[in-house]
Amino acid sequence: MEHFINPSLEVLDESWPNHGDVYIISDDKSDRILNCKKLYRFEYSLSWINLLHKGITKFQKDFPDIEATYLILDDLIPLKPVDELTIEKNESIFKHRKWNFLYYPHYKNGFNYNISINGQQFVQTPQEWPFYSQIGAGLLRLDYLLRLCEYAIDQNLHSPWEFEFIKSNEIHYISSYQWPTVRDGYSKQRYINFKAITFLNNGTFKNLLILYYLKQMPSRVFVFFIQKKNNIKHRLKGS
Repeated sequence: MEHFINPSLEVLDESWPNHGDVYIISDDKSDRILNCKKLYRFEYSLSWINLLHKGITKFQKDFPDIEATYLILDDLIPLKPVDELTIEKNESIFKHRKWNFLYYPHYKNGFNYNISINGQQFVQTPQEWPFYSQIGAGLLRLDYLLRLCEYAIDQNLHSPWEFEFIKSNEIHYISSYQWPTVRDGYSKQRYINFKAITFLNNGTFKNLLILYYLKQMPSRVFVFFIQKKNNIKHRLKGS
């Protein structure tokens, strides 16, 4: 879905004017020019986790003075303005407390944000929470992110969903600040998320998503009926 990246970066410039430099890790299936500080492309055959590991390893070699980075999945760029003051405060806390992992949820949740620091609310990710290493939009220490990738590779994990299930002895933190997007971001299982269309203010990007949403309708209908057919078969087999 690289054709969405450049227009989504324009939305990022609007929603987060003081964001840092953008570095993108992707595969070599496309030769598309992306409007970022640096683009890291690796073999298309690599799994998502191997791709991330190679990209972060190369990034760290190129920029050895950078200790932490935001890891943001491409479809989870902020669709509305971020609270930059809150972000800056959290960055300062992250650095001062030497945290490894700070996640910004993009969904409503029932966490008890019982840690208060400089007016900001956090919670330690509960060990029983299945998505202990949840990703989407978060601030991570590079060395720690590499360790998580190496663990995932050793465990023969491949996808971002498998990555999220990684349990760690290190404490992960969740911010009470909700990332300004919709659940699942602007795409869901490679289909445009209609909730994102209704949430967006940016007219140009909204129109682009509407266009692709309509183009994907025949495929959505086909998948819907295939799923229905499989569900009926499953129920008949079980009866």
